[in-house]
Amino acid sequence: MELKPLKHHIVMPKPIQAALNHFLATHVQLQLDLYNYSAAADRLGYNGFCHWLQVQAQDEVLHQRKIMNYLFQREALVEINTINISTSADIKMVKDIDTIVHLLHEAKAKFLIKTHEIVKMAQAENDAATSHFMDWFIEDFVEEIDELKVLHDQLAIANGDHYRWDRHQGKRTEPDTLRVIVPFYEPA
Repeated sequence: MELKPLKHHIVMPKPIQAALNHFLATHVQLQLDLYNYSAAADRLGYNGFCHWLQVQAQDEVLHQRKIMNYLFQREALVEINTINISTSADIKMVKDIDTIVHLLHEAKAKFLIKTHEIVKMAQAENDAATSHFMDWFIEDFVEEIDELKVLHDQLAIANGDHYRWDRHQGKRTEPDTLRVIVPFYEPA
């Protein structure tokens, strides 16, 4: 007996595919920017912030895998044409840790806006699966933006003594890869 191809309706609308590929590219861009910010923090003598920024960059890798896995599940292709990263001149202009926190806060706020735009697009395309998929990113970005605001406020009241917070950020643990990529994963 010959197997017939499965007929299903999970194919992603092209505008959603393009939007998610752009979303993926901006995550790659942020990952690379975070490594550059980490180098800037190291140059400024903040080993803890250097570590924390590398953990943040690793988190972006997990976001990328989550997006790619979703694209593959929906029989869509991963297509990234251009990635713009901060130049070394931009990074050399960073003179303090406050600037790095501010830049990261701005980047995450832009991600939240972009996420909402994709949800609206998915709703307009009657793509409930993508709308639901993006809920995870909304929750994650709201949490990250709040953490950055708290960190910004802590640095503001530290009266220039950022090394206490540097030690605190150095204790940041790396994300649980499987828990992020496969939320219902149960270790054996």
